[in-house]
Amino acid sequence: MSTEVKPLELLKTAVPELKAILALNAKEGVDVETIALQELEHLRMAAITKPDILDCLPATVVMAVKAVLKQNLTLDPYAGLVYIKTRNVKIKNAQGQDEWKKALEIQPSCNGLLSINYQCGKIIDHKNPEVKKDDAGKVIEVSFEYQVASGRWEKRTFDESDFTRWQLASHKENGRNKQDAKIETMNYANPNYTNWKGGIDPEFARAKAIRHSLKKLGTNPNEGKFNKIIVSAKTVIIDKEKEEQALIVDEETGEITNAIVISETKNEPATGTTDGM
Repeated sequence: MSTEVKPLELLKTAVPELKAILALNAKEGVDVETIALQELEHLRMAAITKPDILDCLPATVVMAVKAVLKQNLTLDPYAGLVYIKTRNVKIKNAQGQDEWKKALEIQPSCNGLLSINYQCGKIIDHKNPEVKKDDAGKVIEVSFEYQVASGRWEKRTFDESDFTRWQLASHKENGRNKQDAKIETMNYANPNYTNWKGGIDPEFARAKAIRHSLKKLGTNPNEGKFNKIIVSAKTVIIDKEKEEQALIVDEETGEITNAIVISETKNEPATGTTDGM
């Protein structure tokens, strides 16, 4: 009889940890235990249509669910905030031999990324992405506009060169460890890159525009939870005899260290301070 722990059984034992994660951002009076158990039920329901979830390494299931809760997202399929998928990974077994196993991955959808960025205050408003088509109806451009915390509106635009780059990345991801994967035809790329009048599907293009635009914001969910990092001011003094070298003087401790300075302007005294990098 196998003594291997099943993924959902291990996840159930992790409920106290899930409650602690939920409690970090939960409002007063919220029943975090009920929410944790509800998320387990969502995953259990997902396993009915995706039974390979039950074949995943139990630890990866626990970690994936924790990541979702840390971002204040949900596995509820009707919310559409995450994608649940499995990946083959190579691990070492007890005998030290290579062995292929499945790992669970749960990634935010474009709506999930919007939710995260709204929660973090990185964006305060956005407009629906717009696509541009040629005379034949093929999508040749997509743009996404959003308002950042300062009130400024920013717009990201992507064209066919970006679509091709995304398609190649999709092929490499989906064709990982596949012997018949061919870079010339990108036969493992998501079909949504080519199934609309010979080009990218319009709705798929809108979703990708949101994803790739928000990736460039550098969103950090922990920014509002901690005091800002304090870096002591450092003055840089360039040594004219050794132009590529410099001395860094810590204004608090007086400590002097060497550093490499990369600059197009040489033999000029440095002014001001650096932020430590």
